[in-house]
Amino acid sequence: MNKKITDKLIFIDGGGTKTDSTYFSVKNNELTVVDNFLLNKMSNPSASLEITKESIEKVLSHYGNDLLGFTIVISIAGYTQSKEQKAMFDDIGDAFGVENIIVLTDIDFLLEAYKSAGEDVLVSIFGTGSSFMFSLDDKVHEVGGYGHLIGEEGAGFVFGRKFLSLALMDKDLGKKTKLVDLFVKTYGEESLSAATFKDNVYHKETNKNYISKFSTAVFTELKNDPSILNEVTDVLVSEAETVIHIFNEIFNYNNNIKTVVINGGIFKNTDTIYSQIVLSYLNSENKKAEYVDWSSTDKSPIALFVKKINNGNQ
Repeated sequence: MNKKITDKLIFIDGGGTKTDSTYFSVKNNELTVVDNFLLNKMSNPSASLEITKESIEKVLSHYGNDLLGFTIVISIAGYTQSKEQKAMFDDIGDAFGVENIIVLTDIDFLLEAYKSAGEDVLVSIFGTGSSFMFSLDDKVHEVGGYGHLIGEEGAGFVFGRKFLSLALMDKDLGKKTKLVDLFVKTYGEESLSAATFKDNVYHKETNKNYISKFSTAVFTELKNDPSILNEVTDVLVSEAETVIHIFNEIFNYNNNIKTVVINGGIFKNTDTIYSQIVLSYLNSENKKAEYVDWSSTDKSPIALFVKKINNGNQ
């Protein structure tokens, strides 16, 4: 990867439930946020191209009509290194007249940003899907998420399924709970029909984003109305214990890991009992746990990535 990051940077974070675009100015490899644009649309591989174009157009509508001098860095959740990626370069380049585009999976993006830190680092993503990644002997080891060894533990998808089960059980028993009210608020009254719900949850092609949407709603509500915690505590504790088991297995395999980099919407609220249990465990294992936001300007993945690329991958 030999492209340099120019002084005008658009970073597009294509996640499982939303796409976040940040326009940075770059001076001496230091980032300053100029503006941020959020699309509440999923960015899976099949949808990522059109959503990426829409994200770029949002920036252009506010800051000019061309991308002269811009660099575009695109991180797509679950995106595959294939012919699709090459097509994405070509299509966006043709559409906007820009050549300096870097497209990576969220996994590869984080590893590119952190693997030159001089120590073994475990990168953990807790978004719609979950992944735990570390490098050892120049090989990347990935656990969890998208059908890998362990599964989706710690993911919005898993939390969503468990929260939905609780809400629908309460509904079927005729209970009037905050979880049921939140379900209706999130999906609408029509979603209470069995046919609509089965279309999104129980058919062969499960709509992971539909399920994760409820996870996002619950974690947001925990900030606004902590009393809902009484209805979901068992799920939070159980999932925290499962994630701790994964961490423990990884540390047993590679005890040189000293830093755990955490990213993803599930961990954004570090006040939840789930986050507290996991972070307490990491502290007890003498691991330095860092939550990083994609678009912050200090030690975020994009800040580290810019420095690494512009310093010649040293």
